[in-house]
Amino acid sequence: MKLRRTLEDRAKEAAKEYHNAIRKQKKVHWDDFLANRTNIWQAAKYLEPGDKMKGDKVPPLK
Repeated sequence: MKLRRTLEDRAKEAAKEYHNAIRKQKKVHWDDFLANRTNIWQAAKYLEPGDKMKGDKVPPLK
């Protein structure tokens, strides 16, 4: 039973490390994206809610 608990703990720790690495990389990518001044307006479009979004956007499905 102890071996199983150890394997479960290792699996949980590996999953935690994996998800933390993904979160960290997403943040790094977003920060790099925002550091490029030409992308700041694109970022602003992403942050606008729904119909207030400026520029090109995919129309809603009907």
